[in-house]
Amino acid sequence: MLRRTLLSLLAARAAALVVPMKAANPTKSLTGQRLERANGAGSIDVGAILQTTQSKTLVVLGTHAADFNACEYMQKVRFYLPRLAEAGVDRYLFVVNGDARQASKLAELLDLPDEVELLADPTGAAGRRFGCDRGFRPDDAELNPYVKLTVVGLGFGPPWQTLPPVLAGYFGSPNGKRDWIEAAMRQNELAGRTPAALTLGADGAVLGNKFDALPLDNWGVRPFELATLRLQNLKDVQLAHYDELKPADDRCLTQLGGCAVVGPGGAPLYSWVDRGLCDVPDFEALLEAIDVPDEPAFDFSTPAPAAAPEPASPEPYSVKDYLSETLGGAPKPPASQPKAPEAKTPRRWGGAAAPKKPAVPIKAESPPAFPIKAESVKEAAAALRAKAPKAETVKEAAAALRAQASKVAPKAETVKEAAAALKSNAARTAANNKARAVAPAAALQAQAAKAAAANKAKADAAKARRAAAAPPGIRK
Repeated sequence: MLRRTLLSLLAARAAALVVPMKAANPTKSLTGQRLERANGAGSIDVGAILQTTQSKTLVVLGTHAADFNACEYMQKVRFYLPRLAEAGVDRYLFVVNGDARQASKLAELLDLPDEVELLADPTGAAGRRFGCDRGFRPDDAELNPYVKLTVVGLGFGPPWQTLPPVLAGYFGSPNGKRDWIEAAMRQNELAGRTPAALTLGADGAVLGNKFDALPLDNWGVRPFELATLRLQNLKDVQLAHYDELKPADDRCLTQLGGCAVVGPGGAPLYSWVDRGLCDVPDFEALLEAIDVPDEPAFDFSTPAPAAAPEPASPEPYSVKDYLSETLGGAPKPPASQPKAPEAKTPRRWGGAAAPKKPAVPIKAESPPAFPIKAESVKEAAAALRAKAPKAETVKEAAAALRAQASKVAPKAETVKEAAAALKSNAARTAANNKARAVAPAAALQAQAAKAAAANKAKADAAKARRAAAAPPGIRK
């Protein structure tokens, strides 16, 4: 048994080097998955609920009720609920890998608000359909499930990311957020859970925090702060109520969780799968990811139909202006603007003074005409915004980049090709400008040399004539 376990660990270690799978599309993966409401109000099709989303919906695929991750998911959802609502999330689904009684018990212990809809999933089927990690050797029926849990808990088995978040609880995180930790500690300590780290008033208000005494004023999460909360959860929630909360299905003992946020029509905005014990998502990053403008999304990979030509402008923004801005220079001002002072003004494009570029008239009517090879919509948006800094939205940036790049590189299929074409065009323009600047100087030099040679020839001829006309006795 020991030999087989060690061999399994080595094989799993090699498998873990594979690039992780892409986050699942919850609307697609959970369609047809019916789960019972913990309050006894019947069952729902989770995928259908996501598909009918009008604003935004959060769905948490939790672990079993006696697990670290389930506790931290609930504590984070409880704290971030107001900010999620401000971000447009108007429905919250929380799945617990247990029966309705277990889900309700954990929610009662952690004071989860009633507006969060609790769903019971005794077999963990929804999490597996979503793509949650199943832990170490999930299909090995002969290996004790608690041995599997121990392997994952010690960080010796897939998915290999238990130790980093656990150690962060002890060593702290300079850039982390601790507001949710203090709020969870306060709820725990009001319920009599220890060890106590806060000083609470008679009304339950926080009067002091023992971790404030550490000389780490600029740290987000102080050392042992998160570990103290996890100890409270472990001792007085998970272990104290283990008989009530433990999973009935052994597969749920090592299965991890995940969460997602979808927008209108079930479009995925954020997706996460846990990679180990205590490895739950950063809700600050989640909020940032779902903070998207309320405008129709477009597919970056699909070429758009040709846009209608823009009306003629008395002061067009030329390709030369665009290249000048892109490559570090500045364009010439239009005729309607006063000339900029020449003092301390960089010169580009043949020596002309270069004041600040006028506002660029950007019209956003269509997505770019060439696909953008980015790993995510967020990366593609960043690339587009970098090329069109005056655009107010991603859609405007795409249209601006397409309109300008098509004049110089109409055959470009990617941003990289368009950029290469733009740089090549800029190099040719610079060479032409240099040639135009050098040509007059070369002509002047040739003319001067020719005049000097003619003058020398005349002087030599005059000298010869004088010598021929002199008397014989004077000639040399």
